[in-house]
Amino acid sequence: MKDTASQIHWTFPANQAGSQDACARCEAWIIARGLPQRMAFRALLILEELFTNTVKYGGPAAAAGGVRIALEAREAGVVLRYGDRGAAFDPLHTAPVASATGNAIGGQGLRIIQSLVQHTLYRREDGWNLLEMTINGDADAR
Repeated sequence: MKDTASQIHWTFPANQAGSQDACARCEAWIIARGLPQRMAFRALLILEELFTNTVKYGGPAAAAGGVRIALEAREAGVVLRYGDRGAAFDPLHTAPVASATGNAIGGQGLRIIQSLVQHTLYRREDGWNLLEMTINGDADAR
């Protein structure tokens, strides 16, 4: 674990307990820096959705590799970096899954994440899905 005044890095197990621990630590870290509560709320929504996707769809490699999370406080907000070793998946270029009636049933959580961040990057590196997002405390993220 690396901990400085403006950034921190953790690794958590890719399971429900890991998700709960990650959310609690991230919220405490954001609040301890005097950042807005709404920024912590956005980070928690994003983390819960990403953990859910890792656990449900990441496969055995995701479970074995755990989840890496980094937070960095910047003037524009908080940068959240999330990594898992699940199957390669770029959430920025994924079409919603439609039901038999044509209604979108998949990808809702990814759309929620996109609505909460200003900037998102994805890359696949050394077997890791790496997602970087900038969260600010403004009333409207986009």
